[in-house]
Amino acid sequence: MNRKIFEIISLLLIFITFLFIPGFLINNVGDTPYQYIFKPLIFIVIALFTFVFIRKKYEVSNVNKKALRQMAIIGSLIYMIMYYLIGLLIGYSTSPFNHTVLGILSNIFPFVIVAIAEEVIRSNYIKAAQENRKYINIFFVTFLLTILNIGISNFEGAFDSTAVMMVFLLKYFFPSLITSMFLSYLTYREGIISSLLYKIPFLLVYLISPVFPANNYAIICIIHSFVPLFIYFKIEKEYFSYIKFNIKERFSGFEKVKFLIFIFFIVLVTSFTAGIYPIKPVVIITGSMDPIIKRGDVVIYQKINYNDIEIGDIIVYNLDSIKVIHRVIDIQNASQYGEVLITKGDNNETRDSASVLSNQVLGIVIAVIPKIGFPTIMVNELLSNNESVEIETGN
Repeated sequence: MNRKIFEIISLLLIFITFLFIPGFLINNVGDTPYQYIFKPLIFIVIALFTFVFIRKKYEVSNVNKKALRQMAIIGSLIYMIMYYLIGLLIGYSTSPFNHTVLGILSNIFPFVIVAIAEEVIRSNYIKAAQENRKYINIFFVTFLLTILNIGISNFEGAFDSTAVMMVFLLKYFFPSLITSMFLSYLTYREGIISSLLYKIPFLLVYLISPVFPANNYAIICIIHSFVPLFIYFKIEKEYFSYIKFNIKERFSGFEKVKFLIFIFFIVLVTSFTAGIYPIKPVVIITGSMDPIIKRGDVVIYQKINYNDIEIGDIIVYNLDSIKVIHRVIDIQNASQYGEVLITKGDNNETRDSASVLSNQVLGIVIAVIPKIGFPTIMVNELLSNNESVEIETGN
């Protein structure tokens, strides 16, 4: 059998293994035995398979291995510092891991074994690809390890809505893909030692630390992107002179800064649109609030204590899974529900037929951005799916 075909088939078999085996084992033996016993064993077996049948004794020439390994450690330290310092701004969450001595040791063993096995698998395929000059396999193994790192189960329901998809992309997909690409780059340039020096220190601190930064996925995703990009350019500039001219000419100095700003802006906008932050956007598709809020405008709203809502406030509330943006014109007492809100669209002749209860209120409008919602309206009407984006459809 052609070696390239054999390597691709083996990658597909690894993917199929993790597509079906984890679910079968979790259902039959439980999640904890799978995570702490069976998963490490499966990775060890696959790593041994690739060592025997895939591995090639390919050595990268003309490379200062010691310097590249130092850069990998520096990258890991920078990532750890940025990751935990950002918690000062976004807050911290308590780690779910057991932090007794026995608990730490029992966590370190399976997680580190899996991490090392992943890099053995990566290294064997990449070195084989370099020797055989079949570089497409580097892409395949990088993408495969990205999926395995995310976990097949996390893909379930990941694309049910725009908001859910954006959380999935920012929390799981982009960080895992970027990290996997960078680890493949380190392996390609130096070898498995560099990838392990970048990966293992942070993993150990992650397992030992009693806290994590809070789940602000957009900011964490930026850190995941920034550190590998910084170390990548540093390595290419300092140690691979044959591309130094192109780096300086095409992507130097302020160009790097602009690129990082562009990445930050894209992540910020997409995560804001997904509703991850305390303030959220809604596109207006009716004229019920003319002339204050018009069709195609985007309103920004934030959560508010129900008791702090006053007459005259413009609120966002749910009505049968539809978001409605109307003004509060009265607050009344209903014996069964307590205080309820009476709302009306400024451009409507009559008040809304139903009173608004506290559990319906999403927030209060704090800003209006004119006209920028028309592209969303066009896409929504094209898809004919009102749940694909957050829109206001109240009359």
